[in-house]
Amino acid sequence: MGGRKAESIQARLALAARMASVGTLATDVANEIDDPLALVITNLDAAIRRLGRVSLQGEAGPGVALGEALELLDLLEDAREGAEQVRLIVRDLGAFAAAAGNGAGPIEPRREPAARLRRGRVLIIDDEPLLARAIAGTLEPEHEAVQASSARDALARLRAGERYDVILCDLMMPEVTGMDLYDALNEVAPEQRRRVIFLTGGAFTERARSFLEAVDGRLLVKPFNAVTLLELVSEVIAAP
Repeated sequence: MGGRKAESIQARLALAARMASVGTLATDVANEIDDPLALVITNLDAAIRRLGRVSLQGEAGPGVALGEALELLDLLEDAREGAEQVRLIVRDLGAFAAAAGNGAGPIEPRREPAARLRRGRVLIIDDEPLLARAIAGTLEPEHEAVQASSARDALARLRAGERYDVILCDLMMPEVTGMDLYDALNEVAPEQRRRVIFLTGGAFTERARSFLEAVDGRLLVKPFNAVTLLELVSEVIAAP
């Protein structure tokens, strides 16, 4: 009897270990996909928006017929739909990793209705320059976008007296993280803390989850689309 019970316990432990391994794999895959997928979606959204404006104006520019522009718009929208399907897979991977007991799982952002749009000055902090550039391209021309490749660079700008309506900051960066930057703002520019939006592929660590819950910060989960980005930026700009 005791032998069978021991075997049952060992079997459950082995299953738990396998589930943890699968959860770790799911987390790693989701994290690796987040940034490149955010880059693809952001650029696709920007291209669709610009081609859409061209189509509404009835002119496509030198050497490009309006019909060709409309065909390109259709192709981009098909590609965007495919990217959205991948985004949903990444979201499900994060949920699976949490269910498998690997880390804290993704945090669902708290959203409020978007306020009326006005032009603002936005600081983008991300150690992935292509993604930062894509975000800037989505925000312009509605907003002025300033890019910083590290939290140190951003803090230097703030110490020099620069101020922003919105600070888009990657949560997990090498050396100085978004969490470290937020803590430093308490001394450098405390009034800017309420302007921060954290970018993350999902807070899979206990430290990140605890931090975000403690600061009650706004969160933009990668990969995101242009509509979500612009709405959240407008929300922060309109906030007192």
